[in-house]
Amino acid sequence: IVLGSGIGAIVLMLLGFLISGWILKGGRARKPWRVTWFSVLISALLNVPLLFLWFSIANSTDGLPVGAIIALGTAVVGALIWLWMTWAHRGPAVQPIETPAQTSAPAA
Repeated sequence: IVLGSGIGAIVLMLLGFLISGWILKGGRARKPWRVTWFSVLISALLNVPLLFLWFSIANSTDGLPVGAIIALGTAVVGALIWLWMTWAHRGPAVQPIETPAQTSAPAA
């Protein structure tokens, strides 16, 4: 069970990493993979001490599974850090994509 959970967690983290980069790249954000790496790094460093908080909250509640509280807390912190890093690394306003109708005709 532990091995399966570990492999599943790694697969989910990899998918989350790839989806994050694709979302930022699709939105034409500046340096999307750098934002994703910073988010993962800060989230990992912040969630290590927060793990003790999640355990204390889980132990003080009756009837709620410990894993669900830890997963929810980690997901919320990770999402907020991702939004923060996306905002912090935003670049200049995105230039609109030119369509063929917008290009100027050559001068005659």
